[in-house]
Amino acid sequence: MKWILCQTKSTLGNFEQNRKTIQNLTKKHKDADLLIFPEMYLMGYPPEDLLELKHFIRKQERELHKIKYEKDSPALLFGACTNKGKTFNSAVFKDKNKLQIFHKLFLALSDTFDEKRFFSRSENSFNILNFKNKKILVLICEDLWKIQKLPKSIDAVICINASPFFPEQIQNRISYAQKITKKTKAPLIYLNCVGAQDELIFDGSSFVLNEKGEVCIQSTSFKEEIICINPWNLKKQKIRKKISDIQIKKEAIQLGIKEFILHSGFKKVHLGLSGGLDSALIACLLVDTFGPKKITALFLEGPFNPKLSKTLSKELSKELGISWIEQPIVSTYKHICNQHKKLSSIAKQNIQARLRSLFLMAYSNTHHSMLIGTSNKSELALGYATLYGDLSGALFPIGDLYKTEVQTMTKIFYSSQTIQQILKRRPSAELLKNQFDEDDLPPYDRLDPILKNLIEKKKAPTTKLEKEIFSKVLNTEFKRKQSSIILKISSKAFGRGRRYPIHVNYSP
Repeated sequence: MKWILCQTKSTLGNFEQNRKTIQNLTKKHKDADLLIFPEMYLMGYPPEDLLELKHFIRKQERELHKIKYEKDSPALLFGACTNKGKTFNSAVFKDKNKLQIFHKLFLALSDTFDEKRFFSRSENSFNILNFKNKKILVLICEDLWKIQKLPKSIDAVICINASPFFPEQIQNRISYAQKITKKTKAPLIYLNCVGAQDELIFDGSSFVLNEKGEVCIQSTSFKEEIICINPWNLKKQKIRKKISDIQIKKEAIQLGIKEFILHSGFKKVHLGLSGGLDSALIACLLVDTFGPKKITALFLEGPFNPKLSKTLSKELSKELGISWIEQPIVSTYKHICNQHKKLSSIAKQNIQARLRSLFLMAYSNTHHSMLIGTSNKSELALGYATLYGDLSGALFPIGDLYKTEVQTMTKIFYSSQTIQQILKRRPSAELLKNQFDEDDLPPYDRLDPILKNLIEKKKAPTTKLEKEIFSKVLNTEFKRKQSSIILKISSKAFGRGRRYPIHVNYSP
């Protein structure tokens, strides 16, 4: 028996290309008994309110019809949207010219997903596929986590998924799958999609368990991979060495950047390279992802930038091989201040930040280049950023990394002399003379554990400092509602999975 697990990308809305990918792999593996593709593969995931467009669903159904009548094809199992009076998230089984449809049993309603808004759930207790005298339980993502009643005497379990990444989730999936295997005493195939859609990153990390619940196969994370198995002859294998959370987050960010820019249609990117740590890390990540030729750094010198900032910005650009442009804002800043004599200190600081944004966006318009934002999670949590200033840009690659994680990632993966100098600098927005982040914020090594407890672990604040920080997080929600897309690489990122109101009168 030969099954092919296709951990491959699909593109939301590009039904024709997704169908062609299925057919091309089918032709390549004609000798296989079964090819398996991830959840909602034919449509792409998550489609959200596009499902309110009947013509959107109909167009996908036309591609499904073409797959149905594909000749000389091995059997297929793939995810798609189906609509028969109700809309379903389905697993479609094709054998010869016949389709068998299995609907998702349990709809995801947590963090980033609200499937109950769009889909109807199956009325079955479970979905059984009879294939070559074998009885196979078919699960679709959330079914793995929620199913309680299991059928008796099954030969295998296939679970197709579109499960987003965060580091703990990789082991969580295996643990839940092992609970199923413990009850069924049958091998389990967990196939996850790979790629990214907006802020969501799909890591793949597919795996196969034998009837004992042992991990026999584990795919590469964040890359497309084709896996050939015989589900009735699985042996425990040596599993790849576990990599650190900071390394796997780096790989996730790089995939998220690549997919976001690819889907957006831009061929070039740029950023403000200040001589500070956040922008330095992003410049390095961009070069690792795309190479240097597509990247431009702008140094937007203001009235309070130390000379060292310009030097480090220029030297790092040279080391990375990226283009570097000097764009002073001093004369424009002085002109505005002369026009408005009674500006407050905070207004003057924000004017500098917004002038930088003005020039960065002008460059974007002129060169059709995507502006990449440089804010980190610690700053975003406390609103330590300027609306229409450093909150400008299409994407925040490190918006789900705390400042201490930014420091750690940079130390581990980048070690040039310039980076070492940048790491030694005290964090500063450089909008006032001798200004440092610690003038307004607790030290990051003290702040970040508190933020993680409040945001991700949802712990109640108890100390005076924790309560002050909690209030700042609540009171600056209005800024985050207007900021750029943040790549999700934790269990609770700022974005679609964290829907707090802007106004709330609450003190713990």
